[in-house]
Amino acid sequence: MSIVGAVVGLVTLTVGQPLLGVLADSPEFFVAKRMSAVEIVLFAILVVFIPVVVGLAIALLKPVNHSLVGAVLSLTLGFFVTLLASNVFNRLEIESGNAIIGSIVAGLVFVVLYLTIREVRNIVRLLWVVAPLVVAWFLVMTPAASLVFGDSPQQVRYLTRTTNDYPVVLLVFDEFPLATIMDGSGDLVADQFPGFARLAEDGVWYRNALTTADRTNKAVPAILSGRRTPTGPAPTFNDHPNSVFTALSRVYDVSAVETITSMCPTDICREAPSSMTDAELWRSLWLDSAVVLGHQNLPVSMDDSLPSLDTAWQGFGGGSAGDASEWNIHEVLEPEIEVRQESVASFHEAVSEAPNSRSFVFGHLILPHLPWHFLADGSFITREGYGPASIKSPASWVDNEWQVAQAMQRHVHMAQYSDSVISDMVDDLVAAERYEQSMVVVVADHGVSFLSGPDRRGISPETLGWVGAVPMFVKYPEGLEASPPAGTVSDAPVMTMDVVPTILDTIGASPSYPMDGTSMLGSINRTERRVDGVEDRSFVFAIDGRERYQAAAYMDDLLPGRRPWGLFPNQKAAQAMGTRPTVTDAPEVELGLDNPGRFVDVDPTGPLVPSVVTGTIRGADAGELVAILMRGEVVAVTESYLGESGAVRFYGLVHPDAIPSGDTEVEPVIMNGNGTMVR
Repeated sequence: MSIVGAVVGLVTLTVGQPLLGVLADSPEFFVAKRMSAVEIVLFAILVVFIPVVVGLAIALLKPVNHSLVGAVLSLTLGFFVTLLASNVFNRLEIESGNAIIGSIVAGLVFVVLYLTIREVRNIVRLLWVVAPLVVAWFLVMTPAASLVFGDSPQQVRYLTRTTNDYPVVLLVFDEFPLATIMDGSGDLVADQFPGFARLAEDGVWYRNALTTADRTNKAVPAILSGRRTPTGPAPTFNDHPNSVFTALSRVYDVSAVETITSMCPTDICREAPSSMTDAELWRSLWLDSAVVLGHQNLPVSMDDSLPSLDTAWQGFGGGSAGDASEWNIHEVLEPEIEVRQESVASFHEAVSEAPNSRSFVFGHLILPHLPWHFLADGSFITREGYGPASIKSPASWVDNEWQVAQAMQRHVHMAQYSDSVISDMVDDLVAAERYEQSMVVVVADHGVSFLSGPDRRGISPETLGWVGAVPMFVKYPEGLEASPPAGTVSDAPVMTMDVVPTILDTIGASPSYPMDGTSMLGSINRTERRVDGVEDRSFVFAIDGRERYQAAAYMDDLLPGRRPWGLFPNQKAAQAMGTRPTVTDAPEVELGLDNPGRFVDVDPTGPLVPSVVTGTIRGADAGELVAILMRGEVVAVTESYLGESGAVRFYGLVHPDAIPSGDTEVEPVIMNGNGTMVR
């Protein structure tokens, strides 16, 4: 038992507590997986008690060879001390080489002390008491506790009457900056976003809308409750008992599609079934946990090779386009792709099946949030979220304008796919003969920055116009006297927490609980607007919203007209498209494709469209033009860049119409300044 206790205690300190600590601060991780309270409790117990198996395996060697047991135990404990030291060095931002050496030395020193000093052995054997304490701490004292313990219905305040019975639809996008759909002059880029243009024509575009927070776990609850969200509470009903869901539940038929929040109680909204089987859930859970631990314990130089934790709320461990020699579409589709597609389908179903009056339909879709898997028509192109190595640690863009423009290109494709959801929603309402009488609200929880340097999601003076300014469109019911005329563009200083007060005002109800937001049907007289960031920081956004124009103008420069297929490094690259050049051999140059198996037996109409072409170049510098040839024709032109590993890389995006079916010969070549091409 002393052997088991030593292993359990030390593994809890080096693996269990750090892992549970990260996940405890992000309860939306468990919400996104639709884990029950029992599953969360079981996961916490397994994390700290799986080492019991390791300890027992070592203990069973004792009757065979006592000396062997001591050696194996010492090496096992030394390994985990090495991990603990690596974690500490990472937190101190020690250089990778020194961190590796220091961690190994720490592990060896511990082994020597453990073998030679009885008191050290006695202390280590008593560390098992840490395991139940860590589990109790995770389940009781962290934000994840709200997912384990029951609801608090006694705090809920309901509406009892409304004077109007208009149907209401509220659609919330995720990580969607206003600059994506607005140019630097303040005009809507209508030709690229017809869904938004339809709402702008039939309703009101609140062009000066501002989020309340730069993170979903605070921004979405503020939208749904009309109250600014403090730091700490999880995005759950237990922590937000008063929201639009509970307020309307006794006077309206309420349905919701929640992807990473759980604010609508199950007695009001039926919980959508998980797209994963139990086996897939636990496999995903352990893979994600392994990635989290890797980020914590591996030196920075090795950490860069891990999947990012910043692109989604789950599915970190699924790999990327170039990881495997065999492309397994079933592996790729799980879990983010199916979650996104199913949430969109569930939202459309809810809109179509809602009653013609007194119905409230809510949808929060993880669109156009990273990872950027889709083109505008919904084609799935790759699991790799952001194309080139555009994001560096921890969450900012590289200092390379072309790479950022390519990331922006992928983002705009996803934004156009999001726009199609709006068009389909309007069609659903028209088909149900409810569009004219409905109130339709489309808004984003927060934006995202494309500036090199600052945290791409974090709010700061530099990113206010990107992260803070969001799309907000409201189509009011036909005949509502208090609403502005259809087609109005309003620059009132509104905020996303004004959505619920406006909904209540439209249906003729007074708030059933105190709100920080104000109805947009009335006069907005704010003298200050602020966006909350992490660690209780907040930043003031100008009342006139001038920061939004700066962001839009920057996007105009990199992607004018928001035409994603019109992105080229220069005019010469654009002119090369569609040509069939003569390519000469250059023995000193070698261009290699990542995962060429993707271009075998291609079906451009199938579940995977291999539009993403990536690879490595040897014998040439970064900054060269690279043309992508398919069956001898130039189908994309890009620019090479220096990857974090020091290798020269290239990334190109090919239009699906240019991809031949069947076995496709793909050849990357270097395009010289005089227009000649070499392989």
